[in-house]
Amino acid sequence: AARALADAGDFDGARKASATALALRPDSAEPHFLLGCIAAGTGDPAAAVRDFQRALFLDRSFVAAELSLAQALQADGRPQAKRHFERVLKSLSSRAGDETLEPLGISVESVRRLAVSALEAMS
Repeated sequence: AARALADAGDFDGARKASATALALRPDSAEPHFLLGCIAAGTGDPAAAVRDFQRALFLDRSFVAAELSLAQALQADGRPQAKRHFERVLKSLSSRAGDETLEPLGISVESVRRLAVSALEAMS
């Protein structure tokens, strides 16, 4: 429900639905991820970084959260972004390029290209 609200542009509703989801399942990474996406999309990079870090704390294999954290750190000009883009590439090394990376809905190959491009831009 929270994701549908966010997709519809109802960020306040999505935040409330995410808070409800976290109250029911505090060990769930996805509501933190969604809160990070909302924060990033509404211009709050510090909150985005915090929420993506929380998602990764709960699920180290959550590649979408790792990518989003890298992007938030990069947008904030923080050098730690490089380490997270490298982790994204490592996490995807054994996955098929045409596989869809959820919840982003884009191909693994697209994510690889994005990470490589970001790393090249940081060099």
